[in-house]
Amino acid sequence: MKEVNVTLKFITPTFVGAAENKRVSEFRIPSLKGLLRFWWRVYQDFPRETELYKAESQIFGDTEHKASFSISLDQSLQNLIFTKPGYPFNIKQDGIKYLFFSMYRKTGRTAWLPANTTVDLQFRFFDEQNVKEVITALWWLENFGGIGARSRRGAGSFQITKIEPIEGIQGIPQFMCQKWSPKTGNLKENILGFLETGINSSYHPRSSQIPSYTAFRENISNYKVLARYTSWEDAANNIGTKLVGFPKPNRPPRSARFEDESKAIHSFSSSGSYPSQGPNPLARPAFGLPIQYYFRNHTKVEASGSVHSRRASPLFVKIGCMPNGDQYYVIVLSLWSEFLPDNEELKIEISEGSHNGKTQNLNQPDKTVIDNFLSSL
Repeated sequence: MKEVNVTLKFITPTFVGAAENKRVSEFRIPSLKGLLRFWWRVYQDFPRETELYKAESQIFGDTEHKASFSISLDQSLQNLIFTKPGYPFNIKQDGIKYLFFSMYRKTGRTAWLPANTTVDLQFRFFDEQNVKEVITALWWLENFGGIGARSRRGAGSFQITKIEPIEGIQGIPQFMCQKWSPKTGNLKENILGFLETGINSSYHPRSSQIPSYTAFRENISNYKVLARYTSWEDAANNIGTKLVGFPKPNRPPRSARFEDESKAIHSFSSSGSYPSQGPNPLARPAFGLPIQYYFRNHTKVEASGSVHSRRASPLFVKIGCMPNGDQYYVIVLSLWSEFLPDNEELKIEISEGSHNGKTQNLNQPDKTVIDNFLSSL
C-alpha cells in the first residue's frame, strides 16, 4: 500500500455543508472524492462513454466495487467545523457579490470555512497503478476547480502547500509547491506555461469533437490567466466585475446585461408572445441554466431546457495564489460540451404575471459567447 500525505490551504471562503449546512460547515471527504472523480473525467478522452465508465469504476468504485484508494483526515474534524454570524466576504465589492450571490447571509447561511483554513489529508492506495490517475486529478482540481458551493465561480479555491514526492511513478504533473517558481518577470506567461506543461503530461487527445460530458478537448476548451493581484478579494472582485460587465465592459455594469435579449424577453413577458425578430438563440443561457429574468411590471421569466431544467455553467473561475503567498491570480477555464441533447430546445416560460404559463421554445446557444468572453479578458 502506498500512502501520500497532502496539505491544502483554502484561498477563498468555502461553502461546504454538514447535516445542517446552513448553520454548520464541515470539510467532507466524500465531497472531495466526488470532485476527484469529476476532474479525472475532464482529462480523459475515450471514444465511447462505456469505456470511460469502466475505467472510472476501476479507480473510484461503483455500486459493486469499492474505490482503489481511500482518503482520511490527518487532523481533528473539529478543527474544520466553522460557524460564525455575518458575511464571508466584503459585501461592498460588487464583483465578489456577483460571484457568490447565493451565499448571502439573507439565505440563512451563517457557516463557511474561511480563507487560510488548512486541511491535512492522507491518501492510501490499495492499487498503486492508480496513484498517477488520482494525484493527477488532484492537480486538475487544484489548478482549475474548487470545493463546495459556487466553486465554479471561485469559491472554495485552494492551493496544495505540501505533497510528498511520489517515487517510482512517472507522468504526474508538477505541483506549484514542488519547488516551482516563475522563470521570468512575466507572471501571466509563467503560469500559462505551467498549466500547459501539466495538461500536456496528462491529457492525450484522440478526438476533436464536442464531448457529450464536461471534458477538456483541444481546440474546443480554452483558458485564460489574469495575474498580479495583492489579495484573493482583489482577484475575485476583478473577475466578477468583468463577468457582470460583459459583453460591454466599457459601460456601467448595470447597463451591460445583454440588452437586446432582455428587451425581447421583457416583450414576451408583457405580451405573452416572443418577438419574431427577437434573438434566437439567446446567448446568455450559455453561461448556465436556469436563468430567471425579473421585471418591474412584476413578471418573471425563466429560461431552462425544454426537458432538462438545469445545465451547469461550462465556465470555471479559479482564484490562485503563488507558493510564496505574495501574489494572487485568476484562471478562467471553458469546458464546452454538449449544451443540451441534440433534439432538445431552450424553453422560456412566464412564471409570474398576467401571462403566467406561456412558453416559447428557442434554439440552443453555442459557445460563441463564452469564447467572446475569454477573448475580452
